Amino acid sequence: MNDEPRRPGTARLLAKNTLYNLGTQVLLVIVSFLSFPVIVRGVSAEGFGLLSLIWVLIGYFSLLDLGVSRAITKFIAEYLARDEERRIHDITWTSLSMSVILGLLVGLVILSTRELVLSSLFHVAGTLRAEAKASLLIAAVGIPFMLAQGILRGVQTAYQRFDLVNGFQAAMGGMQWLGSIVIVLAGGGVREIVLLTVASRVLAVGASLAILPRMMPGIFARIRFWDSGLARNLLSFGGWVSLSQATGPLFLYVDRLMIATFMALPAVAYYTVPQETVSRMLILPLSMTAALYPVLSGWSTGMKGSELAGAAYARAVKYVALLILPPAVLLFGFSQEILRAWMGAEFAGHGSLPLQILLVGLLFNAVSQIPVTALHAYGRPDLPAKFNLVELPVMIGLNLLLIPMFGIAGAAVTWSLRVMLDAVLLFRAARPYSRGVGFMPQKTEAVRGMLALVTLLAFLVAVENPWARVAAACVFIVAYGFGVWKHWFDETDRVFVLELKGRLLG
Repeated sequence: MNDEPRRPGTARLLAKNTLYNLGTQVLLVIVSFLSFPVIVRGVSAEGFGLLSLIWVLIGYFSLLDLGVSRAITKFIAEYLARDEERRIHDITWTSLSMSVILGLLVGLVILSTRELVLSSLFHVAGTLRAEAKASLLIAAVGIPFMLAQGILRGVQTAYQRFDLVNGFQAAMGGMQWLGSIVIVLAGGGVREIVLLTVASRVLAVGASLAILPRMMPGIFARIRFWDSGLARNLLSFGGWVSLSQATGPLFLYVDRLMIATFMALPAVAYYTVPQETVSRMLILPLSMTAALYPVLSGWSTGMKGSELAGAAYARAVKYVALLILPPAVLLFGFSQEILRAWMGAEFAGHGSLPLQILLVGLLFNAVSQIPVTALHAYGRPDLPAKFNLVELPVMIGLNLLLIPMFGIAGAAVTWSLRVMLDAVLLFRAARPYSRGVGFMPQKTEAVRGMLALVTLLAFLVAVENPWARVAAACVFIVAYGFGVWKHWFDETDRVFVLELKGRLLG
């Protein structure tokens, strides 16, 4: 492992961009978690259930960009390496045109089907129905802007301008969450919060366009809205990505929709909180893969690039696995206390067990983000998409079976089983990009670590004394840090961590 990437500035740039991504996501997680209780109290559990479903709809349709936002990052990264500035301009305008056209079509679909959605899918009736209809209208109007912002974010990512990517994301997130608090305190409801969500995206598109010439001088001097050849290239790569984008959110949201069908809107709220908690914990792997993707795309051709990518891939898997485990374990052991302090006794009573089940799946879902990124960077977006097609009917079938039997806990079991299967398939598919690169400690140390982890979890679940549990958690953190430093890190890892510490602490 001493033949690490030594390309000038690459490792430092990856670390800096990962920190940008991680810092922004942590900030938004904190703001959203603090906002949740205020919003729930302001709009009621039923209103928050409706709001979460509309956010699901907005988030889902915002991803249906035919994979163009993902494709444009790869192609611009390649054009930058070949210094083909004119091609960069043309592909940017073509992508934006595609996003606007598609956004208008999607908006029309939402408008034409909103009565069916409210009656058959969301089961909204009574006083909330008028507010729900207005909210869907606002969401439909905002879809083209949301798709355009995704394209512009892809351009910024290709240029590795993660300062801009995260600046806009922080601004939009802060506006949405803090603005939502102001809205509910002022007596507003779901409709006003959805309007704020859309408005933040509209402002982001305008600002992103305004600063585009800083990355692409002359971008507005020659505007070519459509290039058929580039459009075919985008769709050829993006078609499989689009399929993953179409099915991927279903794995996150289909259980909420089925809970609404079999149970009631308050049950959706009880499940949404633990599921959103687990989803927010993916900020670490997503922060790392966002920085890794344009780099791996640049290394995707040539033998030397493959060697560098293999080393980067393996270390990314290791770092994600080692860093995601401690917070997952602690949240598992203190799920009741954390939910009670955060959302109240009612949410703790309903959501503690689902949260614990979802955390098991989180460990697999987190590390699987790395092979997904590698497959996309190496031009194999078809494989994750094909896996999703296999997994989706399995997940729907399990939800149909388990939700009526076990409620929201059954939905949590289904989600965790699905991400475990997905992780196995993805790692097998991405095996060629990590061959010859190892980072596992000796088998004896790995077994000892697993036994210690199982013992800790049993202690946290079985012992009622809170101080004894807190003491055990503190011992775990210290022992875990020591064991990772001694047995799981090699010299390259230790040097990297010390350099990162220096950057963080100045």
